[in-house]
Amino acid sequence: MRRCSTTLLVLGLLAAGCGGSSKAAIEVKTPAIVRTTPVLPVIDAAMKERLRAVLATGATKGNRPDVFSKIGDSITAIPDFLVPIGCGKVHYGRWASLRPVVERWSATTVPRGWELERCGTSNSFTRVGSAAFPGWKTNDLLRTHTPHPADCPPPLDVAVRCELHQVQPSIALLEIGTNDMVGPDGQSVDPDGFDRFRAGLREVIAEIIDAGVIPVVSTLPPRRNPIETAPLPGKWNAEIIRIATEEQVPVWNYWRALQSASQTGMAYDWVHPSPAPSGAGDLRDKAMDWGFNVRNLTALQVLEKLGRIVIDDGPPDA
Repeated sequence: MRRCSTTLLVLGLLAAGCGGSSKAAIEVKTPAIVRTTPVLPVIDAAMKERLRAVLATGATKGNRPDVFSKIGDSITAIPDFLVPIGCGKVHYGRWASLRPVVERWSATTVPRGWELERCGTSNSFTRVGSAAFPGWKTNDLLRTHTPHPADCPPPLDVAVRCELHQVQPSIALLEIGTNDMVGPDGQSVDPDGFDRFRAGLREVIAEIIDAGVIPVVSTLPPRRNPIETAPLPGKWNAEIIRIATEEQVPVWNYWRALQSASQTGMAYDWVHPSPAPSGAGDLRDKAMDWGFNVRNLTALQVLEKLGRIVIDDGPPDA
């Protein structure tokens, strides 16, 4: 069996005999704003004040300071994302300082969702709830559940509203947009996808803030399936960063975190991140060539920073 060249994949090519027909090179240029935005959110004094106000609003609604929600598509819903952390399947390596972060955010029980992997507890890490589902596009987060859950009567039966109502978190980790790149057939670029994505993203962020919850907006990983999507994550991610900056909410630049991983940490389908053979809860350096391990490590770092600066009212970034 012929092995595909990593170089060809990184350049955005599918060579004949390597999983597709021969195609000309597709140039991938990542905007400077995506390449230079830090992996972890920068929370200066102005953003801290903004987020503390959102947190205060949430407190009046009964939101809980040590609970978070996961919102998004399959990259959020797949059990490799944070579920092993909440189930205690963690190898910290040199990141033992993150153990208190795991303890803090897993201490509070939340309602079970539809998660495939279950362990002896249900917490923010393990729950896959009403606003995370494979194949979802941005507007799916804004659609009515049919039938709606009994504890989410109208107008709470919208996916993102239902999740926040059921869990009452202080933070929402939001990653959405990968599926907006393709049409209904999943094999061609959707020419209207970008406009729907950016309009929907603004609305989702507004819904989260209105619920008194702090949205942390993640950039998207690379995508090269179909190959015509290869240039799109840069455009999508630049818009994510611009919208989050305008809304003064934190950006988690997951795309940048992946750039040091082998094949940028992507699975062979070039849509989803990959988990390490040792498990996605392995935070040791040797596991950082796998995308879900990078995602889980940086998620914990994001939660640590939000907890320290915003929830615990610590010093902001300079």
